[in-house]
Amino acid sequence: MANVLNLKNTQVEPQEIVAEEVPETISSAGTPSATDEVFVERVSWEASIRPDVLERRKEHIMLGILGSIGVAVALFTDNLLLVVIVGLVVFSWEMHYRFGSHEVRVDVNPEGVRFNGHAYPHARLDSFSVRRFPDGNWHLSIRQRGPMSPILRAPLGDTDQEEVRTVLSQYLLEEEHPVPFSELFLKS
Repeated sequence: MANVLNLKNTQVEPQEIVAEEVPETISSAGTPSATDEVFVERVSWEASIRPDVLERRKEHIMLGILGSIGVAVALFTDNLLLVVIVGLVVFSWEMHYRFGSHEVRVDVNPEGVRFNGHAYPHARLDSFSVRRFPDGNWHLSIRQRGPMSPILRAPLGDTDQEEVRTVLSQYLLEEEHPVPFSELFLKS
């Protein structure tokens, strides 16, 4: 017990408190000066997710290969229902391209993140990643909490990636997210 610090009998000498003058960071006009740190709380953007001609060709190649494998497995196992399912998958993929929405609207604010009108509060989100793809475009991915929650993905379009990174790092942890092979194949 000889190594215990006894705080009851210690004397604290009063210290003199000196007020320091804080330099004013707002100019006389009432606008922030160049030395001000401006914290952006919100960033919004709209970007196109329509694939270009080369990506469409790669999609058709990928769908052809996967469809052929599915039909081969269906014929090998003598399962005609699998042929119908593979056909419906290829058909729905093509209909999504022709008639689906090809714009994404993202809004990051203090309450959470909105993807095309769907709200995701920050408490439901785990981390984010801003990554440059082989085609030169920047993309954002946000991982949700929960074992079966999908990763939210969106291109940044013309938005500054550093601004997006700065705003999101106020609310979420930045980590490296894995990119699906199909997305890397299409964007290369």
